[in-house]
Amino acid sequence: MGGFKESAITSENDQDVDICDHCGEAIYSGQVVWKVGSEMYCNRSCLESGIQIVTLRV
Repeated sequence: MGGFKESAITSENDQDVDICDHCGEAIYSGQVVWKVGSEMYCNRSCLESGIQIVTLRV
């Protein structure tokens, strides 16, 4: 699986620059997003669902 990193785009609410690979929502300039490989996620929930993260208590 690709590397995980959190990205921040510096401009404020200008225009949509991409779409979330999980939910299809627009990602706007200035929005904090998560990127795994070439896939981009608009929020943590989409990230967890998109790469199938499961939290376990062991």
